Amino acid sequence: YPLDLAAEQRVKKENAKLAGSGTMNASLLDNEAEAGFVNGPGPSDSAAAVTTTELGRESEGEAARTRSVSYVADPDALDTPASEGGCADVAKFGKSFWLLAFCCVVVYGDVIPFNNVASSLLMERNYFKPQYHDSCALENPKQCQSNANKPNSHCETGDIWIPPLPYNISEDDIVCTDDKWKKGCTKDYCDGEVAAESSAAFIMSIPYFMSACLSPILGGTVDKVGGRAIVCMLSASILVLVHFILGYMTEINPAIPMVGQGLAYSMFASALWPSVPYTVNKDSVGLAYGVITAVQNAGLAGLPLVVSAVYSDSD
Repeated sequence: YPLDLAAEQRVKKENAKLAGSGTMNASLLDNEAEAGFVNGPGPSDSAAAVTTTELGRESEGEAARTRSVSYVADPDALDTPASEGGCADVAKFGKSFWLLAFCCVVVYGDVIPFNNVASSLLMERNYFKPQYHDSCALENPKQCQSNANKPNSHCETGDIWIPPLPYNISEDDIVCTDDKWKKGCTKDYCDGEVAAESSAAFIMSIPYFMSACLSPILGGTVDKVGGRAIVCMLSASILVLVHFILGYMTEINPAIPMVGQGLAYSMFASALWPSVPYTVNKDSVGLAYGVITAVQNAGLAGLPLVVSAVYSDSD
């Protein structure tokens, strides 16, 4: 793994420097002792000096390894110049950082903009479906629906279907939040719409409830086990499966793919954000978080416009 290789390279460099420095100092002391400038160390002093030198090398080597592991994931980052402060450091960010930023836009763009429009999608497709047949109407279209005036045989019946209305009332005119539409001929229509909205809202809350519960657990697991890149890849794969099910397997209860989305959302967040410090210099971590958040929000602002254009062209 790049992190381990970078750490080992840095430790070897530090140990080589320490070893060379220790050898030079020992030679100088021996020459001075022979010339009579200093008293030569006794046997016990020599042993103590050797032990101290070895402990110093180990501690310095461990410190070097800790510094490397703490903020270096890309071996190229070892040669990155020190931070000068300010936005100019953005130009020093490596490929690993920009790959993280790209993944952030793609994955969050698959979740948040979709969830903003998914309630309407579920309403139309699963919980308040329009009638298939144009000839669907009430037996007497001039009167309200009742036990004596039921939908004709061309209409689909059930709670998930939009009930037919009298010919003089259009669906576009109905506002079920207004009390006047909750009575009379539009009562059945508004009752069905309110129930559908409640069902769709419950389904769309599943990913966020799962994220609230799973994110701390998954984050702790990633800290102990590692494998952030693998977790990100798995979460993206799960999202592909989720959208495939929602798009082409409409007979499946939408709660199932929403559970998958909640799992993927939690996995990705737990692996992505802790990875940012490993891709930049330790003095630029705050700037890196600001940049990746800006890139993310730019993507989230643009994707709904794309969705709107696609939806308009499909009408």
